[in-house]
Amino acid sequence: FTVRSTSLQELLVNRMKAVRGRAEACALRQFTALSSFLDGVEYSWSCSYPKVTHGLGLWGLLELGLKTSKRQGEEVLSLYMCAQDSLSFQDQERGFAAEIGKHVVTQFSALNLHLTTKGHAFGAFVLRLLGMHRLKDIHNFNIDVSRSEVKEACPLNCPCDGPKGWKSQTISLNLRKVKIEGFKGENHELDFLKVVLRCSPTLKSVTVKLPDRDMPSDDWCTKIHNIFGEYPYVEGNIDLISG
Repeated sequence: FTVRSTSLQELLVNRMKAVRGRAEACALRQFTALSSFLDGVEYSWSCSYPKVTHGLGLWGLLELGLKTSKRQGEEVLSLYMCAQDSLSFQDQERGFAAEIGKHVVTQFSALNLHLTTKGHAFGAFVLRLLGMHRLKDIHNFNIDVSRSEVKEACPLNCPCDGPKGWKSQTISLNLRKVKIEGFKGENHELDFLKVVLRCSPTLKSVTVKLPDRDMPSDDWCTKIHNIFGEYPYVEGNIDLISG
């Protein structure tokens, strides 16, 4: 089914079998799905924003989704975020958390974060995100970093690598499994990796992935292996992706 409305505020779907639907309703405040087929199977939904009105720091929220598998006992939150031209959401942590809570009322244990960086550093932002109360129980964390074909660079004095001191901060993370796709081995990425390893006492494995066309140098590999070597209880992996 497809619903398009500029005034619809509540939508109730009651079906006895699987259904795929799309709702384009900018004023929608409540969506409820009632169906016996949801018991014991996997289902998912997502909400896309026609324009960026919510975010955190430099990063705007483009899409939010939830995927649930009752058989596996895991609920996965997906966030699609893109770097903006300015600190549009500098003091919006509470509003950003409220936006997530408005759509997601269940407890989730996994987070898939899709970032379009536009050349910006993301380490400080991701740690701030993981430190939010709403995300404290995340065990499985996947980051997919997207960069443009044309190399982009931060402007002078860009705030993306702030606040100062984030590389030495101590936060409590409950992460058990981390995957980073699109890893380039840049300094801020290595610093982020160090903080995650240092602040996650229950961490079991970390995997960094990059396309094989971006084959890392020996120096890059040495740095990664040295970082992993400081945490022998964590399984560290470097994967090359074809394409």
